Amino acid sequence: MVDAFSLYAKLPPLARRPVAINDLVQKVAALYFGVKEGVSLRVEAEELGEVLLDPEQFRQALANILDNAFEASPPGSEVVVRVQRDGDTAVVEVADSGPGLSVDDPELLFQPFFSSKGRGSGVGLAVVQRILTDHGGTVRLEPNHPTGVRAVLRVPLSAPPPGVPSTPAGSVDRSPPAR
Repeated sequence: MVDAFSLYAKLPPLARRPVAINDLVQKVAALYFGVKEGVSLRVEAEELGEVLLDPEQFRQALANILDNAFEASPPGSEVVVRVQRDGDTAVVEVADSGPGLSVDDPELLFQPFFSSKGRGSGVGLAVVQRILTDHGGTVRLEPNHPTGVRAVLRVPLSAPPPGVPSTPAGSVDRSPPAR
């Protein structure tokens, strides 16, 4: 629990640089091929080129989401990662076929030290939200049809001007799910 708190409380300042987001997503996803028997992984990536972000922190955020997706996915299912562009935003979606959201209000899952599982520190999704917010982006959890959860990570293709946050700290994207 102390290590989890340290990770959440002491994220280093962003070290943004142009990063080929498709390559970064592929490298993180490669760590999950065969990680859970009977669960396959598929990556679908629209070519986006480079995105200005901190690759280490974004890697951590994506790994936290993939950890949750694989933990929730039953044998015989598939985790799907999609990378696409939506205007001036890079969108990374991770969809699983697990039991779905276990709380009525998905925002609770982003609260530090809240966990819907019997184990875990409850900081994984809080760290994801903090990293995305620091990048001027958002993260949202929504139902994946017919079962499971879809995590939607959105980051600007370029950094906002200095001193102009594109998303207030601690906010949750309340926009309707993309169809």
